Amino acid sequence: MHLNSNSKFSYELWQTEWQDLSLEKICVLTHKKKSEVVNADFFREFYKALEANGWKFQTNYYEDKNNYARWLERMVRSVMEEKHVMNPKCLSVGSGVGLIEAYMVDKGYDVDLQECQSASFSYLKSKDAKVKKYWVSQDLSELPDAVYDVVWTNLVLYCMKDEDIKKIVKNISRILKEDGIFIIVDVAPQLGDFLKEKLTGNRYHRGVFWGYIRSAVEYEKLVKEFFRIKRRVWLFKNRKGSYKECSPRTILGFNVRHYKNARVDLVGIICEKK
Repeated sequence: MHLNSNSKFSYELWQTEWQDLSLEKICVLTHKKKSEVVNADFFREFYKALEANGWKFQTNYYEDKNNYARWLERMVRSVMEEKHVMNPKCLSVGSGVGLIEAYMVDKGYDVDLQECQSASFSYLKSKDAKVKKYWVSQDLSELPDAVYDVVWTNLVLYCMKDEDIKKIVKNISRILKEDGIFIIVDVAPQLGDFLKEKLTGNRYHRGVFWGYIRSAVEYEKLVKEFFRIKRRVWLFKNRKGSYKECSPRTILGFNVRHYKNARVDLVGIICEKK
């Protein structure tokens, strides 16, 4: 992973591989430039390769998803209890293979999944997960109005341009019920700072352009037309691997300070439909 802070965005992310699969080879297969943001064709080819590899997830990736899913379940339960919603209808935007969503389904939640291509759904379908609806959509424009109580994205928006995020946010507002909740969780800026420090002065192969690290303030600007902000959260992993919330100091809403000597991994914004 490589970071470039000289762009109009907070940071640019570049990666060479994911789940032991070469992203550069997938660029060749999909005839994409390495400088392009990953898109539906790219993801389709990647998940086909992952399936051909027997869905062999890296151990830490699988464990992180499972630990994060526990935090997400607590968050969804908390915000829905505030609204006295007993059986919330949920949508995961950009669900990937659905490891987090599988946990939520197992906990009894009614969860629909959305992706920009269908290949990633093969994993949960092979596990006979009780997902009622799989949506293949670029910007959610095909989804019906006022259906969902809560929508979440987990490490999804960072790979999109601002204009694409705005289109998706508009449709998320439309498909949410009155006072519905939108949960954004993405890469924390401090992780960008950490990686930048590690890469300074070294020669690293940039690989494939993978997206942007944005601050909470930047995300809040992108959603403010349709959502009011209920709260921000920062998440770090404790020694047992569980995700824990903290409230670190910030400088201009961007540089996240260390909290009890732990690195913050994720930033979350809990939004309520206007």
